[in-house]
Amino acid sequence: VSPWTKIIVAMAGPAMNACLAMFGIGFAYILFMTGVVLPPGAHLFILLWVIINIGLIAFNMVPIPPLDGGHLLQQLAPRAMAPVVQFLQAFGGLIVLGMVFLGLTGPIIGAVFGALLGLVLGESLSPLAWAVPKMAVGWRRNTAARFTPRISRNIIRNSRSRA
Repeated sequence: VSPWTKIIVAMAGPAMNACLAMFGIGFAYILFMTGVVLPPGAHLFILLWVIINIGLIAFNMVPIPPLDGGHLLQQLAPRAMAPVVQFLQAFGGLIVLGMVFLGLTGPIIGAVFGALLGLVLGESLSPLAWAVPKMAVGWRRNTAARFTPRISRNIIRNSRSRA
């Protein structure tokens, strides 16, 4: 199998998540423009659909070999990095499990997640730069609405007021 085939396969997962996020944004836009009134919680469902798919893009692009970013690293890294890539191939699965169980995924992918969310929602990235470390903590404390862009806050507020 050629290296370009492996790169295309590694990019298929994040590309699909990007398509699903864009579908959610397009669906929300069409509903907004047509004035359709949704039942309580539907706005939150659409928002979470978009956020989860963007989060999956960010997580899958972490350059550790069990993830798609690791497969890209294997194909694109220069030969001088071969020992590092071999180490990550051998222990990458354990590293990812350790990151997840120790709660280290938030700070690591937070910057990527914030940038992707800002690009998709068309928001300025500067407010997300300071909010990224707090965003991972905020999800655990159920205060994530304070750290999401204005559009997201309004969607959450509207869905709560209708409940």
